[in-house]
Amino acid sequence: MQKIIIGIFLFFLITQNISANFLNQREQKNLENIKIQLQNISQNKDQKWFELINTNLSKNISRSRNNLKLWYILSQIQQELKNLQEIQFPSIDQNIPQEIEQQNYSDTNKNFQKEFFENHGKNITTSLEMPEKCYEFYDIIDEMGKQNNFPTALIISTWSKELNCNFSNPANGWWLYQITSAYYVPWDITIEDFKKMTQDFIDFSKWKWASYEKNPRLRERFWIEKIEITYDFFTLESLQLHAILYNGVWKTTTLSTNTYANNNINSSITGKSDWLITRFLKVIHYEWEK
Repeated sequence: MQKIIIGIFLFFLITQNISANFLNQREQKNLENIKIQLQNISQNKDQKWFELINTNLSKNISRSRNNLKLWYILSQIQQELKNLQEIQFPSIDQNIPQEIEQQNYSDTNKNFQKEFFENHGKNITTSLEMPEKCYEFYDIIDEMGKQNNFPTALIISTWSKELNCNFSNPANGWWLYQITSAYYVPWDITIEDFKKMTQDFIDFSKWKWASYEKNPRLRERFWIEKIEITYDFFTLESLQLHAILYNGVWKTTTLSTNTYANNNINSSITGKSDWLITRFLKVIHYEWEK
């Protein structure tokens, strides 16, 4: 345990004063080395050891949420710890077939999606069909959603809104999710490029949430203390808030009337194309009908 703490501490020393959003090659290599150390040290450790390290990491993740790079580093280390713990101490009851547990979880998730759509999507003013190309890499996106505890539908709906689910970088270099703080070379991409950009989008979104939660002025304005968005749970208000944080907050911005969030969600706010929440609802409609 001491070696891990020292390793993480040294890693922080070389990264804490760097303001770039994501890791450079040297930092990524150091992170991989820490994961290797974690793999070696964790062998034959008991559950209490894993729980202690995980608790310490969670505390530091919470403290680092205003620094995307440190938050990302800690989150990656914690995810590796959880993977190692799962290998040594499988959480699935050996007497229950895995496919049955997965089916029960899937049914619960689909019931939530169905209820959410019926509550918020029944008055959509446009067709429920999304382009088929938006679902071409659904399994890859869904796996990333599970790993990051982030809604699959939010990834697909953003990709759809920003780039019509095209599988290539646009000429402006702002990549699939049109985030201006990072640059990706235009045109052809690979599956690995796609996964990297999707991970960057997830990290960017969570950084936006963390920044909001540290801003008392914004919390007071929108009456939302904490953004409630996970892989299998979300609220309409949190999704609307995510949308306006992602696109930009103006003096007149409100949750229910912001066009980026709500266009065509009902007849009171319409436009030439669907915007984020409407597309999100269409994706979860597709998911629970699969």
